[in-house]
Amino acid sequence: MTPRNRQAKRSPRSGTRDRPTAKGSVAKETSALRRRAPRRSDKAGSTALDSSLVRNLVAAALSEDRVADDVTTSALAPSDQTGRAIITAQAEGILAGLPIAQAAFLQVDPEFGWTGEKTDGDRISPGDRIATLDGSLASILRAERVALNFVTHLSGVASMAATVVALLAGSNCRLRDTRKTTPGLRTLEKYAVRIGGGANHRFDLSDGVLIKDNHLAALRARLPAATDPIQEAIRLARKDNPNVPIEIEVTSLDEAQRAIQASADELLLDNMSLRDMEDAVRLNAAAVAVQVFIGGEHETQSVHNMTRLVDQGQRYGVPVLAVTAVGRELTRDARYLRLATRICAELGAHVVKTYYCAEDFDTVTAAC
Repeated sequence: MTPRNRQAKRSPRSGTRDRPTAKGSVAKETSALRRRAPRRSDKAGSTALDSSLVRNLVAAALSEDRVADDVTTSALAPSDQTGRAIITAQAEGILAGLPIAQAAFLQVDPEFGWTGEKTDGDRISPGDRIATLDGSLASILRAERVALNFVTHLSGVASMAATVVALLAGSNCRLRDTRKTTPGLRTLEKYAVRIGGGANHRFDLSDGVLIKDNHLAALRARLPAATDPIQEAIRLARKDNPNVPIEIEVTSLDEAQRAIQASADELLLDNMSLRDMEDAVRLNAAAVAVQVFIGGEHETQSVHNMTRLVDQGQRYGVPVLAVTAVGRELTRDARYLRLATRICAELGAHVVKTYYCAEDFDTVTAAC
């Protein structure tokens, strides 16, 4: 931050010592097993923020900090003194929360000149200039802490989310968050998770049924001994919420099996071993399909994809369905279909789906 009198301007220098941290609200639940894709809030797939919500959150934070009663700034920075603040990064990470920081500065002083040099979602490194602010030095001093609190905290959440997402790369897993958020900041923290490449779980208690151990305990206390509390909980939740996804926490394979039989949409595997989680996946997967482009531009990659999927399927006991897709430049006759189906069968596909041809189709099926 560089103070400047209107009569004598000085060269700007960096004035921020804040940086994105690795702290934040990040998912700590174990694993969610999806039975089918339930409806979730439209917020979960968007990186947009509601402007009125941002305005209200910023106003509350500024009020909490009593920016209008800054006794230090009032004593030391006259109202006619201008300055420049340069926000820079001091750590590797993912930027998030810059629009909220901008909103904080502009609520304190709408006359600020703001130049954003990075945007949310950008990867940042030490020394990167993120934004520049010109205007009243007193206003900069009053707003800076609130503004930087937002951007450092949310960048920390996004950075941690991105770190975990990177660890999951190449798997069929995705990172989802929880409701264990800072009171009042849930929408912003879940936004930061999305910026970091994660996905949102429930936004609030109305955004899906999640039956946990305490719910089951409450239900079990009033059920006849012969009644299964897991299946009864799912039945009651479905009856009361026919169009809402039903998720249930399970702690064993037996509980997982009973929940699947009762048509739960999702299972939350709580404190289960890796072996039991693998078995739980097998309980609910009928097969996995992969398309193989024999004779097409992506033949090599698609064959590699299939062999990798076969290996994963064998690990979890899930059969692989290979769907042949012959390239446009090849005739869809028995000669090429035999080749395509044979390649899939030889590489381990349990089931092969292909085109029908009028002549010699029996030789195609025999090739498998």
